[in-house]
Amino acid sequence: AVGAGGAAVSAPRAVREGDFRRQVLESVPEKSFQTQVVREAKGRGWLVFYTTIALRSPEGFLDLLFLRGQRLVVAELKRYGGKVTEKQRLWLFYWWQSGRCDGPFVWDASCWLQIGAVLR
Repeated sequence: AVGAGGAAVSAPRAVREGDFRRQVLESVPEKSFQTQVVREAKGRGWLVFYTTIALRSPEGFLDLLFLRGQRLVVAELKRYGGKVTEKQRLWLFYWWQSGRCDGPFVWDASCWLQIGAVLR
């Protein structure tokens, strides 16, 4: 298109749905995400353990433990696109190897369908 004075003007770029979704997911801070997950779990009758001061936990210890009846769920939460550290990877492996929990899981804000299914 041509604007005033003959200068080229580009049409407004439509935001693609995938781009918008990614931008929204990236904007969710991990602390807010954790608050939402904890609220959801407690609303479904789970006991939830998490530490408020990570410096008092072993390095890499995972973010959340959920307990209800015979079930134990272990989860590490990340910002969308966040990476697991080597120490977290070690905890994830040992939890998995123990066979004593559901998971362990690594969740970000795009995982709500799985979170809902696991905490059902």
